[in-house]
Amino acid sequence: MTKLLEEQKQRWPLKPEGIIGSHICSLSGLSPGESGCATRFEYFIKETVPWEVENFSRGIALDKTTNQLATLKTLPENVEIQDRQVIWDKLGTPFCLDCAFPTERAILNSNFAIENLLSPPE
Repeated sequence: MTKLLEEQKQRWPLKPEGIIGSHICSLSGLSPGESGCATRFEYFIKETVPWEVENFSRGIALDKTTNQLATLKTLPENVEIQDRQVIWDKLGTPFCLDCAFPTERAILNSNFAIENLLSPPE
């Protein structure tokens, strides 16, 4: 095989037509914008490049006594909407990046919490 390729020049693979590269937020896969998130470079089919800009900052319901996300057990007088850095999983479950770490078991996809306490991105 070495003999066969001996006189061939080394070439980089050509990028196919309709494929473009873009930096995206490593955490969410969205366009990083001014969010300050760590980025990675990805290739996309031209029409599929993420256009939505990452904005981790969202108003969410917190329990004032624990500084954690409000739950079904949080008394209404302890619920306060605060602007925090939040990411959402595919099920619509929030994770606050700058809140106190949860000490209780999580209730995944709680309809009450999502519909009444939190506002997931549209």
